[in-house]
Amino acid sequence: METIKIVLLKSGYHIITKLSELNDDSEKPICFLMEVPFVIFTPPNPEEDKKIGMAKFMPYSKSPNFRISFDEVVTVGEPQEFIVKKYIEIVYPHYPIVSEEEYQQIINFNNVSTELNEEQKNNENVTTVEEVS
Repeated sequence: METIKIVLLKSGYHIITKLSELNDDSEKPICFLMEVPFVIFTPPNPEEDKKIGMAKFMPYSKSPNFRISFDEVVTVGEPQEFIVKKYIEIVYPHYPIVSEEEYQQIINFNNVSTELNEEQKNNENVTTVEEVS
């Protein structure tokens, strides 16, 4: 998945998003465009080291897309497949950010199960993902 990236911000947030650069009229890059970004976090329990959570980047915003200056980004990387799968499962029904063919390839990746604890079941913006060996 070439455009789905994990972005580490100066704030310390890890974001999974469809990432691209926005250019000015002279084609000079001016900032990143994050499409449907989600914050990735790990639960506080160290025994759950293979679990992660995801929450909307700005849950109170109507916009699914956000511009972010290059200065706010520390680094950009490729996410692991199980993280991409869960992200696409969450996002695709509302925002088809990948092609149907890419969606089918991602969804057929079969090493993921989802678990929600009671607190997360009450928060529709949060999903927990567990990698299964």
